[in-house]
This record gives sequence, structure tokens and C-alpha cells, in this order.
Amino acid sequence: MPQKLSRRKRIIFSALAMLLGLAVVEAALRIARMAVDPVTQGLPLQKDEILHHVWMPNANVAQAGNGITYVVKTNAQGWAADHDVRKAKPAGTYRIFYVGDSNTHGIVPLEQRMVEIVSKILRKIGKESRIDFEVINTGVSSFSILNYYLLVKTRLIEYSPDLIIINIDMNDVGCDALYRLQTKYDANGRPTAIMPAGPDTGTRYLFTPTGVVDRGEEHPIYMWFVRHCAIAYFIDPYILKLRLSNERTTALGVVIKIDDDQTWISRNWNDNVEKNVAYSMTILGYCLDELRERGIKVVITGVPHLPQYTGEWSALPHLVLQRTAESHGALYIDTFGRIAERCPRNQLAELYFKSDTTHFNQRGNALWAEIQLDFLLDPANRLMPESVYKAPR
Repeated sequence: MPQKLSRRKRIIFSALAMLLGLAVVEAALRIARMAVDPVTQGLPLQKDEILHHVWMPNANVAQAGNGITYVVKTNAQGWAADHDVRKAKPAGTYRIFYVGDSNTHGIVPLEQRMVEIVSKILRKIGKESRIDFEVINTGVSSFSILNYYLLVKTRLIEYSPDLIIINIDMNDVGCDALYRLQTKYDANGRPTAIMPAGPDTGTRYLFTPTGVVDRGEEHPIYMWFVRHCAIAYFIDPYILKLRLSNERTTALGVVIKIDDDQTWISRNWNDNVEKNVAYSMTILGYCLDELRERGIKVVITGVPHLPQYTGEWSALPHLVLQRTAESHGALYIDTFGRIAERCPRNQLAELYFKSDTTHFNQRGNALWAEIQLDFLLDPANRLMPESVYKAPR
């Protein structure tokens, strides 16, 4: 009969088996940690040392929301393009970059997104005018003006763009106020990077659905484990969420939350709003100046939200954007006003999702694309190659 293991040997064997299991889990999570962050909540996003976060490259992930399914599909650069973009621009190519957040990326099926509609029409026109239009969608969920500036300055300029179109969302000023907590600057006060949030990055902030948590000074032993142990790293955000309440102060830190009355959609601007708007417009001005100095054409516009048409939110941000564009020699599309002209007031809600009045639905994307194309193809704006205006349409 086989000899039974002694109690001591059974304990040692069990401990070794447990350690081996933990080692396997740790190794698997270390691999996963290279690709995805646990607080992205299902979106194929990853941390970026300059832009805070970006789409994962070569992603192809289905997303469901607002009663529809759409796909986040990216190229090797992490952009929503059907091809990898070469830095050396081919001869005869007119390269256009769209910059923005989730509205610009689009949360509808690919063929119904504003950028894709614009691209399809321009490619058709290009065949007649012998111009190869390359329209690239670089919109990323939760990007704001700080991200746009850094994206343009550190990435897009290297690709020799002819035109950059920046779509400013109504959430951007509030997001900037949060990203500022983790922004680094050069000697001239220009942003150089938005550090990704999380205890493993050396920052004391963590983005959560309730707001940004200032964790304060954590115990050094705990922080060591979070930085060096993948298991602890992946568990940490969920521990935080379990302990996080709706109160601004939690056991793990202070919740820093930018409310509507602190951003430019507020109907009554206070000193905080003025400061937040001034900061964001300064950063936008840096971006516009950078492009103008390099001879790159640039257009900006605001992405209107339904509550701005109903009067619940202020429409002043669109005037601020127009003045900022004019003061920096950029062109401005009054998307807010043009939608109001083309869509009856009682039908404006049909441009947005019923459960999300801050994002265009399929119909909203179609009208937005129409407005963009009218502006781009207007000879008075001189945004297209001359042969485009001579080609029959």
C-alpha cells in the first residue's frame, strides 16, 4: 500500500502548489498588463506616456450601447483607419486628419460615422480631380483639448498633414481641468505630457466613474506591491471602487469631480469656469499657432449637445471657440448654428441617442458630415487643392 504523506509534507506540498498557481496567475497578468488597463471598462484602450491613453493598435472589438452595436477597429498607429499610415506621404495624396473624442471617433457603425461619410465623398471627388484623399480618424474616447494639442504636436505633424480638423466637444473643458492634475510642462509652460493615472505610474490619481480620486500618500509597502505585482495591480482599482461612495471624501482619498457648474456648459459662469475656459483656450491657441507656423491648414468646430438647443446648457462655448479660431488665424465651422438652420427645432432630439444626448446617432452623424463637406468644398475657404474646385460635381 502506498505510504501516506505526513501532515508536514502535505502542508509543504499544498503551499508549493499554491505558490505555483500564484506564479502562473502573476505571469498571465503581467502579459495582460502590457496590453490593457483594468479601469478601461471594456474599451480597447491602453496607457500612453504622453497622451494619457490611446486606442490599442490593431484592435477589432465590438461595443454595444444605446441600443446598437459598433466596432472599435484600429490600425497599427491606433487610429480608426482601414490602413496603416505611412509617414512619407505618397505623391498626389491630400492628407486630412480628424481630431476629437468619442463623437469624432463615432459610436455608430463604421459606414455611418461622420468621418467615414466625409472620406467616402472626398475619395469620389478625388477620382475626378486626380487627387488621392486620405482621411484619417484619430478620435479617441475621453480625449480633450490637452490631448489634441499633444497628439498634433508629438504625432500627427510627423505625417505631413495638409489639413487638420479639430472637433471640440462640450465635455472638453471639464476633462482638461482633470487632466491638468497630471500634466507636465516645459520651461515655457507648454504641456509636454499627460501622465497616465494609476498607482503604478507614480501619480497619486486614479480615474473612476465617480470622478478622479486623489489617493494622497499611500503606505509605501502597499504601493510597492501595486507597482511590482501584477495581481495587486489588477485588484487595486476594484478595491478602490468597492470602497468608493458618492461622497467626495473616501477612505482612499478625495474625489475630485468637475461638475456642470464648473465647466463652460453652465448657464452662469463663475470664476472657476472662467479660469477653466481660459486654460483650455490657451492650449487650443498653442495648437493652432503650431499648425499655422508650419503651414498646415486647420479648421476647428464645436460639437453641440442637445441640452444646448433646449436651453438647459449654455451655447456660449461655440462663440468662445469662434473667437479663439479668429484670434489665431484658423477657420471655424459653426456646427451649432448650421444644425439649427437645417433641422426643425422639434426634430433636433432625433439627431441624438435617447439615452445619451451628448452623442450623435446615425442621423446626427449624417447631418454633421453634410455640414463638414459643405464647408470643406466651399471655394471661399480654399481648403482643398485647386483641381477639386474645377472638377464637375
